[in-house]
Amino acid sequence: MPKILVAMSADAYERVMSAASRERLTQLGDVTLCLNARDLDEETYGSLWAEADVCLSGWGVRVPAVLTSSTTLRLRAICHSAGSVRMFPRGVIERGITVTSARSAIARTVAEFALVCTLMLLRRMSHYLHRREGKPDSETLFDKTVSLIGCGCVGRHLRDLLRPFGCRVLVYDPYMTVEQAAELEVELVSLKEALARGRIVSLHAPDTPETRGMIGREELALLGDGAVLVNTARGRL
Repeated sequence: MPKILVAMSADAYERVMSAASRERLTQLGDVTLCLNARDLDEETYGSLWAEADVCLSGWGVRVPAVLTSSTTLRLRAICHSAGSVRMFPRGVIERGITVTSARSAIARTVAEFALVCTLMLLRRMSHYLHRREGKPDSETLFDKTVSLIGCGCVGRHLRDLLRPFGCRVLVYDPYMTVEQAAELEVELVSLKEALARGRIVSLHAPDTPETRGMIGREELALLGDGAVLVNTARGRL
């Protein structure tokens, strides 16, 4: 039977893997759980990956150096149960290892949640939920300018959900081409311009070393008065 390594945080394992899924996994191969990667030294942790045929990873995964340095790696596939897989070095794919993610399965629901958050903020729903007196100064989403910071699977789903509202959509995404922007009917802009022009700014960038802390004090100061900031990506952005 193939050797299957499950490498993710204990919390992610509880959320992602139902009892039925765990049972099914044991039927597919010899399963090794690694839910405490931070407690292991690099050699011990790396050997778990080197000896596995398939790795099921998720939130909180620690990427071992052995993925690009080992000459005896038997790993054939990494099945990531979250969205972005940019934490894995490009050399992993160049070695012929198949890398998949669950982004298609979760992107639509995250985009829907981002839209719900936007509408609740614009309509000042907290006012009604807490039964405050007086009428809040609420707004609609129609004809607003929406800035998407990152436009991968989630951002593209949200762009589609925004179409009935007639929004002008700006996108900051260094990986998006002019042709892709034209196809989505969005305007490519810089990060500063996206923050300054967007009435609603929605974050959808992946959690990578390059994006961590990308929205700091200086960036927040660029937001217009009353602008709505929605972060359904990661707090570390």
